[in-house]
Amino acid sequence: MTTVDSLQTQINSVISLYSNGQIQEALNTVETLTKDYPDEPLLYNISGVCYRAISKLDEAVKSFEKALALKPDYAEAHNNLGIVFMELGQKDEAVKSFEKALFVNPEYAKVYRQLGTIKKYTASDPQITQMLSMLSNGYLSQSDRMHLCFALAKVNEDLGKQDELFKFLHEGNRLRKQELNYSLDMDQITHSIVKKLFSTSPSVVEKSLSYKTSTIRPVFILGMPRSGTSLVEQIIASHHAVCGGGELNTLSELIFPIVKDPTTHGTNGLSEETFLSI
Repeated sequence: MTTVDSLQTQINSVISLYSNGQIQEALNTVETLTKDYPDEPLLYNISGVCYRAISKLDEAVKSFEKALALKPDYAEAHNNLGIVFMELGQKDEAVKSFEKALFVNPEYAKVYRQLGTIKKYTASDPQITQMLSMLSNGYLSQSDRMHLCFALAKVNEDLGKQDELFKFLHEGNRLRKQELNYSLDMDQITHSIVKKLFSTSPSVVEKSLSYKTSTIRPVFILGMPRSGTSLVEQIIASHHAVCGGGELNTLSELIFPIVKDPTTHGTNGLSEETFLSI
């Protein structure tokens, strides 16, 4: 096996870990790889994606910047850096990064959609012509068409063209629905498994020596979408002893790989080991 093949095999392993929600394991592996392959920009891009997934945005910025120092025409890294800048509230920097990605790859459909969320369009903007030209071609993937439809919906919202806005919005939603391929039955099965697994907890957990209490206590705010949970979080986080965490995906990232893997639980629920790992 050549060095290139070996690296690609290891990168595929990292991607598999990330896809299965094992973010920290993926990050640990890719950080080790960067020591063996310090001049490989892809590795720094992947580490940036992992850092972003665990909300370490400053570290993500550094990783993407390392990738771009090695490969300035790395459109994906420019895009990823723009996303992180957007999440950090640095809109001007985000716009610059997105536009650099489009300079490298003018047909990077996803970037137009992300750029549109923080940009105000005017009728003379050349990006509008570019997006319409791309959409008229038959070679685009369904995902790219969806991104362009949502981007053009935002364009027409800015231009006050309501009919065009809803035309693109409806088409984008139609394509997104196909992409999601949502199944209510599968959702019901998943939720029934979760309820069954957590209906009881191992009795030994309370007296397990491997369980250590922490002075940091989580506060969970539960509610339906649009019910005011974000507002409640802001109110509670205004207290000097509380830090708001936002809408974290930590529990779902920990639990759903366990739910999907029957070997981690039996008919009587979670084992002590699995429960403690959560």
